[in-house]
Amino acid sequence: MFLFAAISWVAAALALMAAILVVASFFLAAHPVSSGYLGVHLVVAALFLVIGFLFGGTAYHATGVSHVLPAVAEAADGGFLHRLSRLFLFLIVGGAGLLLGLALVLTGILSRIGEGFAVFG
Repeated sequence: MFLFAAISWVAAALALMAAILVVASFFLAAHPVSSGYLGVHLVVAALFLVIGFLFGGTAYHATGVSHVLPAVAEAADGGFLHRLSRLFLFLIVGGAGLLLGLALVLTGILSRIGEGFAVFG
């Protein structure tokens, strides 16, 4: 469960950085950007914020489950623990895929800023 929580915290940090950089790219652009694109930047930044807080909340509650699990493991049968470990395996694989996607998006955002353009517009 530690691996899943670590993946989730890193993904939350990447999503929050993406939100900040999307808005910052509007103001840091070397080329003129129409003010109509400010709304697009804010909406996309809000979506990244939601993704970041979802990952952070998931990591927080996964850590809580790992603290309660030893007490539950004594009372539960082996089938419950097997299903729970399988669930976390799927969450780790899915979270790693989403983490890779967020890293690629963040790379794209940074390359747009590096070229002197806003992310949109």
